[in-house]
Amino acid sequence: MLVVSLNTTITYTPMTIKILTMADMPELKRLIGTDPQKIGFSDTYISNGDYFDYMKTCITHPLHKTYGYFDNNELVSLITLCDFPGLPYYALVNFKVVKKFNTWVPEQNGMKQFLEVYFNKEKEERYSFFMMRGFKNARLARHVSRQVRLSMGELWDRYHETIEEYIPAGQQSKWEPFNKILFRGHTFNNDSVLYKFTCKQEYRTNVPSDMQAISIRPLTTLDQR
Repeated sequence: MLVVSLNTTITYTPMTIKILTMADMPELKRLIGTDPQKIGFSDTYISNGDYFDYMKTCITHPLHKTYGYFDNNELVSLITLCDFPGLPYYALVNFKVVKKFNTWVPEQNGMKQFLEVYFNKEKEERYSFFMMRGFKNARLARHVSRQVRLSMGELWDRYHETIEEYIPAGQQSKWEPFNKILFRGHTFNNDSVLYKFTCKQEYRTNVPSDMQAISIRPLTTLDQR
C-alpha cells in the first residue's frame, strides 16, 4: 500500500491524485457548468456563484486541502478535508464527481483512490473525522452502501460509524465548530445528519505496543481490580 506525505503527489499510472489550487478553478468551472449546486453533502442547492465562492474557500483556506483525482490528465472528482484547529480531528467537507458516469462505481469515480488521503490523515495521528449529510442523501446512501463498502473495505473495516447529531431543517448544530466547518454558518432547507467515523484501536500507532494490546481486548477480559 502506498502512503506518502500530504505534500507529495500520489501517483497511480495513469491515475493521479494531487492537491488542487486556484489554477484548477477554470477547469472546475468548465466541468461543473452554470447550474446551481448542492453545498457539501447537504440536500440544499446554492447559486452557481456562491458554490464557486465555497470552492475557493475549500482550495485556499489554510485549514483545508482539496484533492483532485485525475485519470489520463482528466479531472474526475474531488474531495475536501478540513482540520479542526488544535484538535486531532478533521472533517470530510466535500466530495464531488465532475465526470459523468452512468453508474456509481467507486473504482471509477475516485472514491476508492481517495483511500490514500484517509490513510495519510492517520499518519498525522488524526484518527477521527466528521461529515454531514442531508437526511434524504443519508437514506439514499443506504441503497448503494453495500457496493461502496465492498469496494472500500480497507476503510470501512478500520472505522466505527456513529450518528453524532440530527439537525432539523432551519436549525444549526449545537456545536459551533460544526456550524463553521460543515454548515458554513448557514441553516439548510432539509434535515441533516452529522456522522463521526473513528478508527479502531488496532489500526492506531500512537501508543506503545503493550498498551495497544490491552486497549483492543474486550472489556470482559480486562483484569479485575
